[in-house]
Amino acid sequence: MANVNAGPFAGFQLAAFLNAANSQIGGGQLAIVNFAERMNGVQVGVFNMSSEFHGLKVGLVNTSQQFSGTAVGLINMDRTSRKEWMFYGANLSLLNIGFRTVLNRWSSIVSVGYGDVQGDVAETLFLGWNFGRNIPLSRRWDLTIDLGFQHIIPRKSDSKADNDRLHYSLQARALAEYHLNDHLGLVGSVGSRTVYSSYTSGATNETDVHFTAGIVLY
Repeated sequence: MANVNAGPFAGFQLAAFLNAANSQIGGGQLAIVNFAERMNGVQVGVFNMSSEFHGLKVGLVNTSQQFSGTAVGLINMDRTSRKEWMFYGANLSLLNIGFRTVLNRWSSIVSVGYGDVQGDVAETLFLGWNFGRNIPLSRRWDLTIDLGFQHIIPRKSDSKADNDRLHYSLQARALAEYHLNDHLGLVGSVGSRTVYSSYTSGATNETDVHFTAGIVLY
């Protein structure tokens, strides 16, 4: 269930729930919750936490005080990472709110959307995640290249076509960002999306150009 290590070690911790290393660790941790005081290696879990980390983190939430390397997850943060709110519209989901973290130039956006622009089922919810590389172009301009996923939840209808038409969307896009000042920016993106009718290999799909436009609060 749990591994707790008080002194420094090199190796691998594997547990069903918790791995905790309260000193220096070189190696890996795999559990639902991973914690390391100072670590060089890999953490894989749902929640990955550390004071000082060098390497790769893969999980839903990755946090650290000092971090160098790559973190892949919904939320990735250290003391210096960017933490921002985004409000935007798209030609698939009408209204969207996103929380973005940018850690070592890797951008992750978790979003909630409402309103099906493409179809006729207006009362539709969207849950999304976009992950990609943030590239600073100048003092005011940024470019982010990312891949995205949106789970689509239409309101139940008497029409089978409405209920089955949309299930999820896969996206690839380039997002341009202009910093108006230290607290506000403008964002817009263009790319491609494919909307699938179900989570099966025989799902029908619709491929189209994907646009977004909105603001970001720093």
